[in-house]
Amino acid sequence: MDEESNLIALCPNCHALYHRQKIPRESLRVWKGILVSLNGAFDKNTIDDLIFLKELTPNTLALSGDGVLKFSKLIAAGLASFKVFKSNGPLITYTVELTQKGNLLVDAWKAGDKSSLESLIGSVYATIDLTSTSS
Repeated sequence: MDEESNLIALCPNCHALYHRQKIPRESLRVWKGILVSLNGAFDKNTIDDLIFLKELTPNTLALSGDGVLKFSKLIAAGLASFKVFKSNGPLITYTVELTQKGNLLVDAWKAGDKSSLESLIGSVYATIDLTSTSS
């Protein structure tokens, strides 16, 4: 039965991929858990920033102080960190990178790993009914 607790909005492409079994059900459950858990603190841009930092090679980004502010929500949540990279008089450059927790969170989502997600974001995820099998 379709209920609010087991629904997630998908674009037409992802919906079709899900029904062709190219996107596992567990990946959708984990993604919904991330959205529910992070939605209060993070907007879509912040979640995009999280994924962007994960995809960087090398996994460090050099920025000015204003650039660091873009990642402030991730830093405050312990998913990213920053440090002074170079100081040249009044110009200070910082690096921003994902913490171990940030890397593990993105990895858990990509793998559809519910238990890792629960350990990373806590009991909020555990209260969501993700056990229904309806699509």
